[in-house]
Amino acid sequence: MRKFLTLALIGAGGALTAFGASCVNIVENLSAGQSFTDSTQSCTIGSVTFSDFTVYASAGYPSSPGTSAADLTVSVSGNELDFGTSNLGSGASAEDLVIYFQAVPGSVDSVTLIGSGQNVNETVCGVAFTIGSQTCAAPLNSTPLAVNSTTLSSTSVVTTATTQYFMKDDGGNSGLTQSYLFVSSVPEPMSFSLVGVGLLGLGMARRRIRR
Repeated sequence: MRKFLTLALIGAGGALTAFGASCVNIVENLSAGQSFTDSTQSCTIGSVTFSDFTVYASAGYPSSPGTSAADLTVSVSGNELDFGTSNLGSGASAEDLVIYFQAVPGSVDSVTLIGSGQNVNETVCGVAFTIGSQTCAAPLNSTPLAVNSTTLSSTSVVTTATTQYFMKDDGGNSGLTQSYLFVSSVPEPMSFSLVGVGLLGLGMARRRIRR
């Protein structure tokens, strides 16, 4: 019995250590008005998969596009997507990078944008965004998310849809580091596994007591 529980805990611990690794890494040279979509990389939180990450250079890219790159890194930490951008220039020539992605199935119930000293706007939509447009034809969140130097976090309730589409505007910040916290009512596979292990352990213990 002890051996079984030890192996189960080791397995659960191994699954947990998988969090935190970078799941999306995009480096592209983009001039103003250009975009790049990567449909091969994805991130998973519980039962929700985030994919089709698109980077769009809306304005202000340095005059020599080949000298720099729109750099986006996304990693998973618990139920957070952590975003980081770099190589976007600075000052008047800083690139305004907009990030688009989607969630399938659309079971995200609420979203919290966490940041510090950045001007970031985010929207959750029920239909896909037109790349280059930040207008949502079918908004799903109760209030738009926004973070700046005085507002450090913003939370909104999200209406469930089959697929949820997200838009994130970094506002021309060169060193963007933002966490996007998702809360879903759909139980995670890990939760099911742990409940199953607990019930199995109770059953085995009960059998031993009866003997």
